[in-house]
Amino acid sequence: MIDFHSHILPGMDDGCATTEEALQAARALVEQGIQTLVASSHYLPGHYELTPDMLLSATRDLQQTLDDAGIVIRLIPGCEIMVHQGMTERLLKGDLLTIADQHTYALVEFPLHEIPWFSMSVLEHMVESGITPIVAHPARYYLLHRDTEEIRSWYCKGILAQLDIASLFGLHGSDVQRFAELLIRNHLVHLLGSDLHGPSSRVRLWKDAVKKVVKLGGEEYFHVISETLPRMILRGEDIRLLVPSPRRIKTFSIRRIANAILGNDTVD
Repeated sequence: MIDFHSHILPGMDDGCATTEEALQAARALVEQGIQTLVASSHYLPGHYELTPDMLLSATRDLQQTLDDAGIVIRLIPGCEIMVHQGMTERLLKGDLLTIADQHTYALVEFPLHEIPWFSMSVLEHMVESGITPIVAHPARYYLLHRDTEEIRSWYCKGILAQLDIASLFGLHGSDVQRFAELLIRNHLVHLLGSDLHGPSSRVRLWKDAVKKVVKLGGEEYFHVISETLPRMILRGEDIRLLVPSPRRIKTFSIRRIANAILGNDTVD
């Protein structure tokens, strides 16, 4: 399996602080069945301004350390880029690191409690420029919880979504868990990742996550988003014909009925 989101590079951001922490996290992932890991340190203007050269060098160094320690896992260079104006131009110039340095896919994020007004225009500009945006952890953006129509529109625009597996188990709260489950049921997620920041419990959720995604979305869907799509993305290949079409499956809950009676908006 491929873990598409991690902060394993030691000392680069708010992730693993030391090489030993990175080794512990990598060992745990291997025990969970992970063979390939995208090292996606934050790029946050004014805070973590990591250049492609810095990230590529750090990934090579950690890969050598893992090899020397006998930990069989393949690291892929990447970056989790906070959406900002002018981002597309910087990606095209090579100032920001794309996934696997292939210049075709980029992992991006929004602030958790707001989606800046310019975000969609930036992502659409990326698509028009030949770089596919992959939005990290959509279940954690509370403004999307009112319904799934915004994320459904991403599919038509060529924007992908990557789910953090911890969201499926309540580590980010019950509301995030419900929405994450809804996204899986409706095939609105295209990649999975641990978003590990150290050798914490979330890196040991993969085996349980496999069972849950299969239960909610189906076995074929799980294999597509955990193997087929990520492998093609890492090679810089065009996946448009293989991206699962969204489904429209509603969930039954007492909360939904209560909100409907009160006239409140609910997710569908």
